[in-house]
Amino acid sequence: FEAAIQYSSDLARTATRDPYAWSGGLKWGMGDFEVAIAHEIHQDFFGLSRTVPSSLANVNSSFAAQAGQTGLHSTDRASSLMLKYKLGNHAFEFDINDKRYFENSTAVGRAHSYRNNSYLVIWDARWSNEWRTQAHYVGSTPGTCTVVGQTCSTDGLEGSQISAGVAYHFARPTFLFAM
Repeated sequence: FEAAIQYSSDLARTATRDPYAWSGGLKWGMGDFEVAIAHEIHQDFFGLSRTVPSSLANVNSSFAAQAGQTGLHSTDRASSLMLKYKLGNHAFEFDINDKRYFENSTAVGRAHSYRNNSYLVIWDARWSNEWRTQAHYVGSTPGTCTVVGQTCSTDGLEGSQISAGVAYHFARPTFLFAM
């Protein structure tokens, strides 16, 4: 059993914002099986505004002042679950992640929230001390969003990727890989 927690404050505090981040995780394993959960919160880092076009963003301080939005805040959260099973020299892993971004803007046309899920499936095989292969599939849902006073679409935001790779280890810290 393992547990970890972390807190970090940002030195860019202002009279109206106090950015900080904290995260925590738990991991439990028994034999060939492992389970891990993690959660992270970023306060006033405006993760949503930093990923949308500037016309939707809330982080531009001149916009906030013009719109009378001096109390703008954001909360970004992510939670994840990992399941892993080892079968001989093979490991199979499944991860799922839930991300939520929220900004308290009240100005019409500005980003307000976004939520989506992503997932990962991995097969990792260690054929010998020298050879290792891995294949994985990762995917993401388009999610849902809100913009103050307007409709919001997440069309086209889903994604997926399939990867496979091989590695040859010359020595413990030295290897060559191709993906």
